Parts: sequence; structure tokens; C-alpha cells
Amino acid sequence: MNPDETKERADEFLLQKQRYTLGQAIKLAVTEKLYSPSIQSELDAFLELRNWLVHNVICGNEEDFNAGVIKMNCLIKSTLLGTKLQLSIVR
Repeated sequence: MNPDETKERADEFLLQKQRYTLGQAIKLAVTEKLYSPSIQSELDAFLELRNWLVHNVICGNEEDFNAGVIKMNCLIKSTLLGTKLQLSIVR
């Protein structure tokens, strides 16, 4: 966000937004133009994959998800995306 803002204001902002779903948070990022187009595109693709995974694979198959490769792949992808986002914020 704005580098001129204080930590207190940032904490207040996060507190107000902590109940957002991933989709709501990504829509807010679009509205506020928080990320570059390439990062925003990655977020949109991740949300689409996440929604498909949750609604078509995990629902009803929770035991398989927790025991299998799907969980590891999802964790790896989300970690990589998180790292990209952190790097884009630092720049």
C-alpha cells in the first residue's frame, strides 16, 4: 500500500478486511489497483484454480484431499504465489 502510511493505519485497515473471502480481497485489490497487471493476473488464475479445487474436488472428498498429492500441490502453488506477491510489494 502507500509507503507514507503508518503501521497503525495499516493494522487498522487489515483488521477491517480480515473477514474478506479470497474473492472479495482480490476484487478489492482490483478496485484499489494494488498490484501490477501481471501479479493481478496470477491472483485471478489462482482464485479460479482455488474455486474449482474447493467446489469440485474437495467437497465430499475431504479425506482423499488430506491424504493425497492434491494438498501438497495446492500448498506449493499458494506458497509460490505468496512469495511473488511479497516480492512485488517490496519493490
